[in-house]
Amino acid sequence: MKDINLVLEMNYPSTLLYKLHERKGKCLLFQGELKAAACSFKNALDCLALASSLPDQKKQQLEEELTILMGQSLEAVPEKTSEHLVESQNDTPILPKISFGPNEKIPCASDCIDIHSSKDMGRCVVATRDINIGDVLGVEEPFASVLLPQFYYTHCYNCFLRCCTLLPCHYCSMVMYCSESCRKESWEKNHSVDCTLLPYLHKQDSNTIEMLAVRIIITASRDYESPAEFYRQVKSWKAGDSTTENIFDENGQYVSRDYKNIYNIVTNTEKRSVADLFKRAVTAARILQCFENKSNFFTSFSSNELLPSDFKLFIGGLLLRHLQNLPCNAHEVSESLRCENDSDVLKCVEIGAAAYATMSLVNHSCEPNVVRYSYRDTVVLRSIRLIKKGEQVLDNYGYHYALHEKEERQSHLKDQYYFTCDCEACHDDWPTYFNLNSDKPTYKCQTCGFSLPPQLVGEDVICEHCKCSHDNAVVQQMIEHLEKLDQYIKRPWQEYNNCQEAIKQCYLKLGNYYESKLGDLQKLVAEEVLDQTKEDKVLEKGINWTLHG
Repeated sequence: MKDINLVLEMNYPSTLLYKLHERKGKCLLFQGELKAAACSFKNALDCLALASSLPDQKKQQLEEELTILMGQSLEAVPEKTSEHLVESQNDTPILPKISFGPNEKIPCASDCIDIHSSKDMGRCVVATRDINIGDVLGVEEPFASVLLPQFYYTHCYNCFLRCCTLLPCHYCSMVMYCSESCRKESWEKNHSVDCTLLPYLHKQDSNTIEMLAVRIIITASRDYESPAEFYRQVKSWKAGDSTTENIFDENGQYVSRDYKNIYNIVTNTEKRSVADLFKRAVTAARILQCFENKSNFFTSFSSNELLPSDFKLFIGGLLLRHLQNLPCNAHEVSESLRCENDSDVLKCVEIGAAAYATMSLVNHSCEPNVVRYSYRDTVVLRSIRLIKKGEQVLDNYGYHYALHEKEERQSHLKDQYYFTCDCEACHDDWPTYFNLNSDKPTYKCQTCGFSLPPQLVGEDVICEHCKCSHDNAVVQQMIEHLEKLDQYIKRPWQEYNNCQEAIKQCYLKLGNYYESKLGDLQKLVAEEVLDQTKEDKVLEKGINWTLHG
């Protein structure tokens, strides 16, 4: 139906129009839309007169068939719904509701969290009440997002929806769209600028961070009528620090769609080497040259007001700023993929990157208490552990204790994010997944969190740290319940990881999800993409163990 409507808008040969209207009528008849079907069959009859090359006998036969179909449409009893239609894999998943209601200060977040700051951790997200496993802490749309080039012909360039009937851009052959509305929206938001820019950026092997920096600049500039207004507004901002001062707008809110919150994300400039800064400065200059020579960016403002004298230098400075703050704060947009030949394993594939103002405030832990997953390019944040009031909400930046040794984690985090992690897994040097204790767990004191000594079943247990008494028999019963693991079990423990990973996979399937029935060629391409994250194989074995024992 969508394809037929598109072809009807594209000057299809008049001698063949009757075929399109006939097919459209049959589709509508199948869907139970009888009046619309009759109208399409009437259009087919009218267009049949234009089919000059059609033999008279064939034309008469078609007229009789179309007349019968039109009569059937007018006489048929309408169906209640078109329930017989097969649901497409392109259907958009429904976003979950935020737990505990929306936050007045942070509109995309739950009322159970707040933004705090500390000397050691900088800005961070803290629980304002006890949070249960599965609670939705945030649903955030990106300020800007980019689709990875290898998915240009399988996903919508605008909304990231996987679609097998994509529409091309009117002016280039690089990007595709799931619908006319997405094509129009993309052109108005950014593609009118990057349509001519993309080929040159790809020729120069621009990476994901560079492409996202470009998208942020284009998106931010669209919020202002004139370059002078854009220039004055940004110049009036004070560079953000590690406190919560000046991060809220005039309404007392921290808004995801406010460019100021992306601009003020930490850059770590003072921690970078001269060589690193020089490389990023050259990259910014190269992209700026593309902006000037290969796009209409500097003439795309709705106002005809003259550019400020140093406006191009100003844009170059913004590019350099985002080339520094995005490596530490950009997030992937992911899709969960289940292959037909490996049906028990859910693989998480990165299909894009995005800048989320609120998610960038969530600090890292090698043993996180939340999981992120994507609905198109919108991110959802869910708890996967019990989080007590006053505790930090902690994400994982790609280095999990179950997959990476402490030395490797510390090294990578220091190199990319400029901090030394001191989470519980690092502090106590927890073992990786396959070295975790899988026998009887160690219980913890519910008062102070320290390990409890092993005792016989039925005996009371006394915490050696705070001297609290615990009923061991009750603890033994609680182990059967997943939510009680976090309350009663001292991590790390392999069974805890297994349960947590199973929960994460359930949540991942709620977001961007695709079941692949791949041919041999497609399978090879998919495997090449999936092999980029070899660490997944470790988790796959853990999940298989959970599913099959």
